[in-house]
Amino acid sequence: MRRKMFIAISAVAAAFVVAAGAVAATTPSSSYQLGGLAIGGSAGTNTTLAGTAVGSTGDRGFWRATVTIAPLTTCSTLGSACAITAGTITLVSNNGSRVDGSVQGGTATLSDQAVSTCSRSQYTVRSTVLATDGTTWQLTATVTKLGLAVGRTCFSLGATVQATLSSGISGPMG
Repeated sequence: MRRKMFIAISAVAAAFVVAAGAVAATTPSSSYQLGGLAIGGSAGTNTTLAGTAVGSTGDRGFWRATVTIAPLTTCSTLGSACAITAGTITLVSNNGSRVDGSVQGGTATLSDQAVSTCSRSQYTVRSTVLATDGTTWQLTATVTKLGLAVGRTCFSLGATVQATLSSGISGPMG
């Protein structure tokens, strides 16, 4: 009888360990380092950014964001800011976790610019993201736009993104 009881208790304990491991595997890291590129769009429209992510617990993944930003001509002097008016972000990790959220506004501030305004412009981006689970995330990024001047025409070559996405603030549902 004791042996059967021991086996039953051991089986229940093993089930809890497996269940706890499954829950831990689907919990996102508390922060992610993001890197990527702008892959389309222009100011005043939905601009898509995408790349790779490394979580604070060592998980790795991919992210994609679509943001709507005011025309960059409204923030063409150093220190001036353009409004981020909307957007979405999705991050999928190799540990099975996922962050889906909506951009709750923010700013893109012109923080550095080459002598030729066409060749390089750097923006500091700050935004709040409300995840579908109610968690609030903070997005802080450096977006570097690159261009090439040919005569009087400026050709956009794209943009790079280096960012941090951090959680820890409970939202209305968290």
